[in-house]
Amino acid sequence: MPETQIICRGCRRNIQVKDWTCPGCGAISDGMLFGTVTRAALDGAGRDAWDEGARECAGQHATTGVTAIQPEKYRPVPGHENAYRAGWQKAADGLEATADRKFGRRRGLRVMLSGVGLLLFGLAVAAVTGSITRITLVMVVPLGLGVVNIIIGGVMMITGNNDEARPV
Repeated sequence: MPETQIICRGCRRNIQVKDWTCPGCGAISDGMLFGTVTRAALDGAGRDAWDEGARECAGQHATTGVTAIQPEKYRPVPGHENAYRAGWQKAADGLEATADRKFGRRRGLRVMLSGVGLLLFGLAVAAVTGSITRITLVMVVPLGLGVVNIIIGGVMMITGNNDEARPV
């Protein structure tokens, strides 16, 4: 027996399999369909529908910050609804990936700055105690954590990947 419900990627609500968008948040639910429709495989009116969907998604994101299709904004080219929604979804995925990388770089900067702070704290403890040659736990822990955070933060800033989920 086939499943009649799936979970929305956007709001985690149960939706019907037959629905192509979530009634709650407007996210496109049929990801498999849009993975098979590519711009290169389309021609003529299909490619124009793809481009129109991508343009409308970018325009809506610029004005509202939301990439989900709003029912009042849904104006596909008649007969080319799949190409329109596939173009919309491709643009939405690109915009969300860009936002994820931007969030990851900001998070990386925070991690790196905390590493610099820990490193400076460890050096201050070493200078105040005058025990540069005698290693103490109070000095080693902040120095070690500082170096690790600087390295991890630098990698996060370069790649845009992070250890924290971006708030929705």
